[in-house]
Amino acid sequence: MELASRTQLRWALLRAMAIIVPVVLLFASLTTHYNADGQDAWFAGLMKPSITPNSATRMSLIWALAFLALGFAGAIVWQAKGNAYRLPTLIAVAITIISGLVWAPVFLGERLLLPGFMIGIVSVVACIIALMLSVRVRKSTTGLLLFSLVWVLVSAYISGQIWRLNGHQTTTTGVELKDNMAGQNVQLGQ
Repeated sequence: MELASRTQLRWALLRAMAIIVPVVLLFASLTTHYNADGQDAWFAGLMKPSITPNSATRMSLIWALAFLALGFAGAIVWQAKGNAYRLPTLIAVAITIISGLVWAPVFLGERLLLPGFMIGIVSVVACIIALMLSVRVRKSTTGLLLFSLVWVLVSAYISGQIWRLNGHQTTTTGVELKDNMAGQNVQLGQ
């Protein structure tokens, strides 16, 4: 059995990065039309915590960097063939990416604050698991996943605070909804 040289391993990693990272960024770019910019009266009208990025450009840039870091971490883990923690780590990274992609259409698109916050929590848990497992696969992924974890923590916190500060939701039809004591949405004014 012939082992791969360091050069061959590096080229294999670069090939994996050349495929995985652009795919992750492509999917991430599909959510950019859900930007929470000042043009959207609904988002502008919400009470937000002070750490909320003050521009859609900053928020989009941070999300892009987080997805980029997740893509690179995924590619590095993908190349760790034979490692027992490879598959669970890839699954945790994939769940982090998917939950990040689903958050924008739910929270900003459908304007569902509590489900958006819950998706943020799933993203945090998956990223923590990916970080803990990745140390056993490739320590070089630690910084990438740590950056992603910090952002998903901040994002989940912001989502939770927006949900907490705004006791109502407005659907795209403009009907104001209020949570009753059972946590169900009921229409107001009818």
